Amino acid sequence: MVHSLRPEPLIELRDHLLLSNPVGKSVNSFYYRYTLYPAEVFKPLNQRQIKAVVFPPAGNDPHQAAVTKELLQNDYLPVAAGSKTDLEIEREGGQLRFMHRGGSVMDISVDRFLAAPRRALDDVSGATDHWGAFRGFTFWCVLMAFPIALYTLAFGWLRLVVGLVLQERLAEFFHRRSLSGARAWHSGHYILSREPAPHPDAIATTLGSENWQKQTAAVKAIREYHLDICDFPGHADLLLTPHPHCAIARQGFG
Repeated sequence: MVHSLRPEPLIELRDHLLLSNPVGKSVNSFYYRYTLYPAEVFKPLNQRQIKAVVFPPAGNDPHQAAVTKELLQNDYLPVAAGSKTDLEIEREGGQLRFMHRGGSVMDISVDRFLAAPRRALDDVSGATDHWGAFRGFTFWCVLMAFPIALYTLAFGWLRLVVGLVLQERLAEFFHRRSLSGARAWHSGHYILSREPAPHPDAIATTLGSENWQKQTAAVKAIREYHLDICDFPGHADLLLTPHPHCAIARQGFG
């Protein structure tokens, strides 16, 4: 399933390959402008930014506030009954019943839910997820289609133009060497532009660096260490940076 795959390799490719050149920036801009909202349709609940849930108030329920707090902290927004929702929660004694599209998904005791709310909500998300196979198919299609399209556009046209100027054998030789050189250059750039995650004590200094690779590594380290980015001076400047790498990484805390 795509939601279980680690996104770090793709994020690294975005930050250090796509966003290092004008063509890659255009591809990245197209992706973020046109694909994120349609993808919300088939994302599992635990990957959506905001989820609507009906959790009617009960005046005599001592756990009402605690359950509501955990829902909000996990981006489940309680809404009025009758609204278009992702989940409905019913109470039956000390039990919570999670409903999705009119059907029961999971029953769990209030105490058990409050003991591990994230795990319970992840279980609910898995039980309501019917798009896993489609996401897997889409992921591998994109993963395979992008390099094929890149090769076709970049080197297919190059081969065509060179073939009009040089003889067939020379054109093929030039085309192969160009392909090998471009691959070596991009691989070297990808490896050399990556920065190791700074130690927690060095994050503030790294975040204020003029080097965008260091700034991006600092932002990712803040997320990895579960720190609050607002505690670091200059964090708001990342939204104004001319380097989209840092601004995109910063949005992970929004």
